[in-house]
Amino acid sequence: CGYADVIARRSAEQICPFFRAPVATSHEGHIERLKKPIEAGDANAMHNLGCKYSSGGDGMPQDSNKSLELWRRAAKLGCAESHTNLAESYALGEIVEKDVKKAKYHWELAAMGGNVVARYNLGILEENEGDMNRALKYDFGRVWVG
Repeated sequence: CGYADVIARRSAEQICPFFRAPVATSHEGHIERLKKPIEAGDANAMHNLGCKYSSGGDGMPQDSNKSLELWRRAAKLGCAESHTNLAESYALGEIVEKDVKKAKYHWELAAMGGNVVARYNLGILEENEGDMNRALKYDFGRVWVG
């Protein structure tokens, strides 16, 4: 049957269901695939490409500056996950200079965006700073969210 042949070819090619095209297997392919959504202002595409640059995954070269730039752009568009990544970068001081105030700022924005990891980290930060009332506020928020 012709239909079975089409299905077999598609599964062998690994078709991306979102782009309806073969899955990108190279650095250039990933960038090319995400160009249009990024140019259209897709915060999730910016965040995802930033993560690939951060980890060096899927054959991408590891580039901390590009990952930070993409996360900042995505965060300006309201991507809670990018705010969380920026906060962790500032908290750890691995990619950028350590800055707890900036980390707290980004965690607060991520928490407002519904990111549970950010709420947890804010609770820990407030506890370490000695403000148990605020720490508990974040803990209760985590309980209700998830």
